[in-house]
Amino acid sequence: ANLHQQLSDAYYQIEELSSEIRDMRDRTVFSPEELNQVIARMDLLYNLKKKYNRSIDELIEYADDLEEKLSFVENIDEMKKDLTELQQKCENDLNEACAELTALRKDAASELEGKILAELAELNFKDAQLSIDFTSAAEYTDNGTDIVEFMISTNKGEGLKPLSKIASGGEMSRIMLAFKKIVGDYDEIPTLIFDEIDAGISGITASIVGRKLMQIAESHQVICITHLPQIAAFGHHNYKIAKESDESSTYTTVLHLRQDEKIQEIARLLGGINITETTIQSAKELVEASV
Repeated sequence: ANLHQQLSDAYYQIEELSSEIRDMRDRTVFSPEELNQVIARMDLLYNLKKKYNRSIDELIEYADDLEEKLSFVENIDEMKKDLTELQQKCENDLNEACAELTALRKDAASELEGKILAELAELNFKDAQLSIDFTSAAEYTDNGTDIVEFMISTNKGEGLKPLSKIASGGEMSRIMLAFKKIVGDYDEIPTLIFDEIDAGISGITASIVGRKLMQIAESHQVICITHLPQIAAFGHHNYKIAKESDESSTYTTVLHLRQDEKIQEIARLLGGINITETTIQSAKELVEASV
């Protein structure tokens, strides 16, 4: 009975499968054209693999890359138009920003001219003239399109010329002193060195220079080489530099001066070789006045 039941079940399953197979056969349409297309496609892929020495996946990736490049070439005119419009917009924005920056600079320059001239007048440039000139650069820079140049005349009757070309060493030091006095609060340079800043000045002007150096020293370290007692008197730390020679060589020594030695050296600058009590007293008064 069991065997009979199993055989019956198998019979009906075979009948069902046979029916499904007949349905599949009836629905299947053989197309010689489609077969030829598949064969041609397989031949093409085989030849491409052989030609480029790549796998199917690599060929597909390569084809996508070529298609992207071809699309770029075919649409180059449209892309060029879009990029040209974008470039023009960026250039317009940049020009507006540069113009705004130039306007701000010119406003600041006008104010700065007045402040510098006031400082120069105190530094014995009573007939000085100063102008901050603007010209446009041929190309854009990180700082805009402005070429800024300081024009100055230090003597009456002379025309304005570029600061970098007309000022002597001593004049340049005093002019820079005027600049540093104004911009000292914004300047991050830690040490300023003034060499022979006393050239061409004396008396009251020298005292003014010394006091301005002391003012700048509130926010910077100032190193000043000077021969004027009016300037040396303002130093917080004073050093004497001397040269000595023997039969074969010359030596330079630097000596840090105590307060009494500082007064002695200032007296020497005031009186020369012969130092008297009067010159020493004058030196003391000069140092006391500078505090």
